[in-house]
Amino acid sequence: MALEPLPDPLRLDEALRLAVQNSPTLLVAEAERDLASANVALARSASAATINATAALRWVDPPDVATDQSNADHQAGIVLRKSLYDGGVSKSRVDGALATVQASEKALGERRSAHLLAVLRAFLDVIEADLAYARENEAMANAFVRFDRIQQQRSLNFVADVDVLEAESNFESVRRQRFAADAARRATRTRLATLLNRPGQLPAELLRPDLGAWIKRERGEFEPWRSRALDGNTRLARLRARVDAAERGLEAARADRGLTVTGVAEAYGYDRLLGGRDRARIGLEFALPLWDGGAGDARIGAAQAQLAATRAELALAELEVGNQALDLWLALDNAQQQLREANLEAQYREAALDRARAMYELEVRPNLGTAMTQISAARLKQAQAEFELAMNWARLDALVGQAPDPAAFSEARQ
Repeated sequence: MALEPLPDPLRLDEALRLAVQNSPTLLVAEAERDLASANVALARSASAATINATAALRWVDPPDVATDQSNADHQAGIVLRKSLYDGGVSKSRVDGALATVQASEKALGERRSAHLLAVLRAFLDVIEADLAYARENEAMANAFVRFDRIQQQRSLNFVADVDVLEAESNFESVRRQRFAADAARRATRTRLATLLNRPGQLPAELLRPDLGAWIKRERGEFEPWRSRALDGNTRLARLRARVDAAERGLEAARADRGLTVTGVAEAYGYDRLLGGRDRARIGLEFALPLWDGGAGDARIGAAQAQLAATRAELALAELEVGNQALDLWLALDNAQQQLREANLEAQYREAALDRARAMYELEVRPNLGTAMTQISAARLKQAQAEFELAMNWARLDALVGQAPDPAAFSEARQ
C-alpha cells in the first residue's frame, strides 16, 4: 500500500496524523486484538450446536442364515450435538476471552499513545538540532573571523606564532562541533522518518509548533493528578482487564470438574436394515469426571498462579504509575522555572546583540560575532526549555489516559 508522502514543510499535527497510518507498531497491536476477538468466537463455539455428517462404505459376506444376502452394507447419517449444561465452564471461558479483547484494546491504546509521544519528541528533536546547528554555524563563523584576524596581525608581527596556533586550534574545534551538529540534523530527521514509517523520506523543513497553550497551563495540586492516573491510565486498564480474564480462567478451571449434559439427535440411512439399527435416535448424555490423574488440580493450580501473578503485576504497576505522576508533576515546576530563566536570558541576549550592532557600526569594539553566537545559543536554550515543558505535559496527559491530540498542534509558531 502506497503511503502518503510527507508534506513540505511539515507541521506537527500532520506528523502525528501520519504516525498512526500503517504503523508497524500499531499493526502488531491491532493483530493481537483481532486474535483475541477470534478467540471469543472460538470460546462461544464450544457450547454451540454442531452438526456432522457420517458415512461408511462396507462390503460384507452375510451368513447363510441371514434373510438379507446382499453384500452392500453402506450407511450414512447426520448427528446433531448441543451442550446443555457444563457448570458454567463455557460462560467463564467466553467472559475470559471478552476480557482479553478488552485488554488488547487497552494495549492498542497504550502503544498508540507511546508512539505519538515518540513522534512528538522526535519532531521537537529535529527543531532542536536545527537550532543547535545554527548556533555552531555562528560559532564557526566567529572563530574563522578571529583566526583570519590573528593571521593578518601575525603578518604585521603584532602577535606571536603561538597566538596563531591557538586561534587555528579553536577554529578547528568549533568546526568539528559544527560537523557534529550537522550530522545530528540528519540523524534526528532519520529517526522521525522511521517513526512515521517513511524511512526514505527525510523531512527538509519543519514548522515549529505553537506551544503557547501548553506553556500557560497550570499544574494544580498533585492528588487530583494521581487519582486521574490511577483511574484512567491505559496500562492499568490493560492489567485490570487481564486480572478479569485470569479470574474467569480460574472459574472455568474449577467448573471443568463438574457434571456435563449434552443433547444428541441422530438420523441414519442403511443399505441393509438390521434389527439393531435405528433410523433415528434422540437422547441426553451425562458425564461426570471421577478421576483424571490430577489434571484438573493442575489446571486449577496453574490458573491460581496466573491470577496471583497478574494481580501482583497490577499492584506493582499502580505503584509505578503513582510515582511517575509525582515525578512528572514535580518536573513541570522545574521545567517552568527553566523556561522563565531561558526567556530572560534570551531577552538579555537580544539587548546585548542590539548593543553589539551599535558598537560595530561605530567601530568601537568588534564583538558582533560573539553576540550573534550567544543569541543563537540563547534561542536554543529557550527552545529546549519550552519543548521539555511541553513534553512533560504530554507525558502527564498520556499517563492519565489522554494521548496527544494532533488538533492541539495545528498552529505553527509565527
